[in-house]
Formats: sequence, structure tokens, C-alpha cells
Amino acid sequence: MKAMRSLAIACILFAAAASQADDVACAPDDNVNTCVRRLVFDYARTLREGAPAAADASAEAAAEAASNSAEENAQPGTATAGGQTASGVTDLLPWLNMLGLLSDSDESDGIIAFDLNFLLMRNRDAEARHDSQLKWQLDVSPTLFEPLAQAIPDERSKALQDDIDETADSTLEYTYSVINKHLGRDFRQHQREFQALIAPRIFSASRGASAGEIKTAFDTKQAAFGAQLAQLVQGLNLPAGVAPGADKSKVPVQQFTADERARIDEFVRNARNEYAQEMARRLDAMQLAVSDPRIYRMAELVLQQPQVLVTATKSIRDELVGPESWGVKVTYEKSFVDFNGFRKFAGAGRAAGDKCAILDQSAALDSAEALVATDNCLTALDAYVDRYAEQIDNDSRWNVSLQYTQIDDWRYALPDDGVDLDLPKHDRLIASAGFGRAIQRSSAKDRVDFEAAYDSNMGDDETYNSRFVVTLTYTRRIMDMDMPISITYANKSEFLGDTDKQIGMHIGIKYRVDK
Repeated sequence: MKAMRSLAIACILFAAAASQADDVACAPDDNVNTCVRRLVFDYARTLREGAPAAADASAEAAAEAASNSAEENAQPGTATAGGQTASGVTDLLPWLNMLGLLSDSDESDGIIAFDLNFLLMRNRDAEARHDSQLKWQLDVSPTLFEPLAQAIPDERSKALQDDIDETADSTLEYTYSVINKHLGRDFRQHQREFQALIAPRIFSASRGASAGEIKTAFDTKQAAFGAQLAQLVQGLNLPAGVAPGADKSKVPVQQFTADERARIDEFVRNARNEYAQEMARRLDAMQLAVSDPRIYRMAELVLQQPQVLVTATKSIRDELVGPESWGVKVTYEKSFVDFNGFRKFAGAGRAAGDKCAILDQSAALDSAEALVATDNCLTALDAYVDRYAEQIDNDSRWNVSLQYTQIDDWRYALPDDGVDLDLPKHDRLIASAGFGRAIQRSSAKDRVDFEAAYDSNMGDDETYNSRFVVTLTYTRRIMDMDMPISITYANKSEFLGDTDKQIGMHIGIKYRVDK
């Protein structure tokens, strides 16, 4: 029964194709070249557009994933608000991040932070720099400097607090990511490897036969089609009124005799039924060559690459808020699974056993050996990603950082209140370590991050405490927005004296704008 139904469908399709073929003819204003181009070459493309192969959709989706997944699927919790939230992921890709935080801490009632990557462009084409990040952080409710507030009466403190402008406390940060083959999440560093995985398949598909052949089946058909077209044109008689020696392939078809027009139409119909079909299949084969989903799994591993980040910080403050400062921070972020790990898994460095040696070779990629080597590498890549699929999905990362900060000297006098505070310039060294991972929630991913830091006062002045700070952040992803909820615990206040609150909470909304 099934065989009969298939036969009936085939007959219907054949009849429809035959009917369509009978109606095919060159237009009156066509010449031979334009008629062949429209009814044969364009028709071959129409065959693929009208009934797109599964390879088309697969390749399109895979290519988009490779180029845009960093922007579209970046983990929530990317650090934006300095020490107010913790994150194991530093995302340098978005053009603009906006984060608003509310706090129950005495240090601040609210912070707005912006990642301004749109200001870092390489050229007029507005190509964002994926190795840099410019950040501006504004405390929208700056408070009176704590040592000053403690030294004066409450009424005087409230009066000075009212004099503080809303933009009196802000911070500028510039972060640079070291980018090379082993560090950073920049796909451009791996173009050679990506090419090595794709090129042999394209070469093989374009030949359509064994890699060692020079003349293949499709090459033969293509040459035969060209010869038949030349023979057709040569057999036409130059119409009256056309200049001697004119190119007959460019003469309007309507000027030829009825018999010659019939020969041209017959040639076109035969080409549509044979050569155009073969061309469409060849295009499908080439598309299929780059649609292997294993190729694009490499993108998942590049997004897991370790990062070394160098951050320069400058705080800009009104004197009532406190002294200004500058600092330098070095951070190292590492995932448990990445492209470096895959190369070791595949045997990099072991000449006899490296399954992906083709990624490092400069040899020609249009050989049978290259095709076999590519398939071996893709098999290893597939095995590695499958083995560590859970770790990749969780995006577990740890990070360590060391930050040096120099705080300027600060002096403020209120003779009527008997206050004359003079704090010397001093240095601080902050060492921190953190860990975070994603949490799957239906179709979205949330993230939890933990960070512990020791803030050490390196100077002799005892006005400032050395202290231990712990931050726990849960970030909920809602479409293009993240909602971080952060709890911070400090065993001491930043300054000497009794600590009013050792635990602070921050709740915010972060909005991403990607290129």
C-alpha cells in the first residue's frame, strides 16, 4: 500500500514537472545568454529556495550560533557593579549594560552602573572591541564620609549631607582582556582552526568525487553543458539587419527563425531537467558540507576559554564624600572545560596521537588526507563536548584576583565644630577568590556566585581597617534583563569604630544592549 502511494505521488510530480517544462520558453526580449541565466541558473537556485534542504536550516542556525551566541546566550551575573555584586564571568561583549542597585547598607542607597563598550570601536563600521570594557559607576545617593560623620553632631552631619550633589561619587573603570590562542573569548583568534574544519569538506563537495580526481562527474557535466551551449549558438544563423560578426548569444531571441527559437527552447528545457537539477544538488552538497553540527560545537568551547583581565580604576568624589583613589586589578577566570582542554584531550603536543593536528598545520586543505583528518578531529570534538556536556551547560567558573588601590590624602576642617581631620595617603591590597555556576530554570538560566576577599590596609595609619568581605549573588535571567540579588558580609567596617551593620543586601535590575 505504501509503495503504491509513493508511486502515485511520483507520477503526479513527474506530470507536473513535464507540464511545467512544456511551458518553459525564452521571453521575446531575451537573448540566449539571459534566457539560459534566467531559466537554468536562476532555476537551479529556485529549486533550493522553494524546497530548502535540511542542510540550509542547519547551517544557518549553526553559523548564527557561532557568531552571536556570546551576545545572545551570555551567562547572567556578569560583573557590572564593582564590589556590590559578585560574578565569575566577565562579559566584554555587550555594547551597553545598565544596572540599577538598591541597598539597605549605610554606605549607599543606590548605584547605577553602565558598561559603555559602544564607545570602544575599532573603525567606522562600528565594530565593538571584544578585548576591552569601559564602565561607569554612579552612586545616586552618595553619603557623607564616615570619619567626618562620626566626628560632628548629627544635626551638622545632616546639613552637610544635604549639600552633597547626586553626582558627587562615581567611578570609571577600563578593563583589558589578554587575547591570544589560549586566553580570551574572541572567535577571531581561532579562524585558522575553524577554517581547517570546514575547508576540506567544501573542497570535497565542490569536486563531488574522490579527492584525488582532477576531472570529476560534475566537472564533466559542466564542461559538456558549456560545449552544448556553444554548439547551439554556433548553429544559429545571424539574423538580417544584425551587424556581421556580432555575438549571436547577445542577439534577441525573437529575431531568430521559428525553428531556431524552438531549438533554443528545447535546449533550455533539457538543461532545466538535467544540468540545473545537478547544479542544485551540488549546491546542496556544499551547504551540507558546512552544516555538520560538530563543527560549531567549537564555539561552545571558545566561550569557555580562560581570561586574564587587567582593570584600571579611578574614583571621582566630592570632598564631603571622601578621598579619591585609583587602582589596578588583575583577574584570572577559568572554566573547568574549554578549548585548551579539548586540544589536550585530542592529543595536542603528541605528534603520533594528536587527532586534531590539522588545526596546527599549514598544509593544503584540499586533499583526501585533509578530509580524513578533519573528520577525525570532529569526532574527537564531539566526544569531548558530550563527555563534559554538564560542565559546559553549568558554565562553572572560578576566579582569583589581586587589586592594588592608592587612596589620596584627605583633609577637612570645621573650626566651629572643633573638627580638623587629616588622613594621609595610604595603600590597600585586596585579594579575592570566587566561584560561580549557572542554574537551569526551564528555558532560561540563572546564576549563583560566591566571592571571598581580604582587604588589607598596607599603611601605618590605623584609621582604616583591614577586613574580610564575603559576597553571595543570585542572578535571575528574565529575557534581556538580569535581576541580581546580593548579600554582602564584612567582619569589620572600613573604618575604625563600631560596625552598625555587618550584612548588606543589594537588589538590582540589569539590562543588556548587544551589538
